[in-house]
Amino acid sequence: MKLPAVLAAVVLLSLAFSGSCLAEPFLISDPYPAKGPQPTKFVVAVDGKSTTSAPHRNADGSVVLKYDLGDLSDGTHTIVIKALNDAQALESGEIAYTFNKAGSRISGLKVKEEKQKMAPSRSLGGYVKP
Repeated sequence: MKLPAVLAAVVLLSLAFSGSCLAEPFLISDPYPAKGPQPTKFVVAVDGKSTTSAPHRNADGSVVLKYDLGDLSDGTHTIVIKALNDAQALESGEIAYTFNKAGSRISGLKVKEEKQKMAPSRSLGGYVKP
């Protein structure tokens, strides 16, 4: 399975309330399995300002994006995520989210997925996935 399809299928916005020494909320992806393509970094753009985030490695060898949203000001924000894999030169499509933040609460989540063009086949001339 290609990394772009994995990112589109597994990136979810969820809140994780961890120990008291860490801020909250977090943006966390579903895990990329240890026995599959894994990103070596994530590019996270919040309201147009890009930063690079290293994957968090779980005990089972899987990796996830764990990005702290605690420092964001209250209000409406847009976040765009892209997974990169330098070793295999793979890059995902971008996934964009818009949400409202008030303290440690996230609401009004809207996901905008990039449409993917499917390769043409002999019987079907290709199509754009809705």
